[in-house]
Amino acid sequence: MRHAFLAFFLSALFVGCSSIQVSHDYDPEFKLDALHAYTIINKTKEGDDTLTHDRIIHAIHHALAIKGYHKESKDKADFYILFHLDVASKTRIDTDYQFVGMYPYGMGGGMMQTTRVDNYDEGKIVIDLINPKDNKIIWRSIATDRLETLDTPNERTEYINEVITKALQDIPTRKSAGL
Repeated sequence: MRHAFLAFFLSALFVGCSSIQVSHDYDPEFKLDALHAYTIINKTKEGDDTLTHDRIIHAIHHALAIKGYHKESKDKADFYILFHLDVASKTRIDTDYQFVGMYPYGMGGGMMQTTRVDNYDEGKIVIDLINPKDNKIIWRSIATDRLETLDTPNERTEYINEVITKALQDIPTRKSAGL
């Protein structure tokens, strides 16, 4: 029983510590609840990481299927999906001030400044839902996260699934999906 509780606690801890930040924007005039069929219109360019690209496409298909949408050919789709990836180098500088001295004994002391510099990569995926009638964006999700090294294909796939699920979580669920 103790091991089951510990496993639950650790899984909840890792889920609660996710650093993925998601923002959304949409056209309030467009009736998103009328949509049911989509196609992904991304094309890979020379030098693109096709493994990551394919994992993202698979994750999008899975996330939208759960919400009741189905994949269709481009000429039969109600909306298109286009995504863009970006990685930027970031620097974070933190400065702390700590009191040092012989406090309990009333002797002198002072403030000591500690500065830490952290260089890291930040990844961003932008997912657009596009109206095929006028090629305008009707819904956009931007997911941003600090990138960490993932050693195995399974870890990379799980991470991409998590990012895409969070990025698409606010797309309305189709009523016909029975969810």
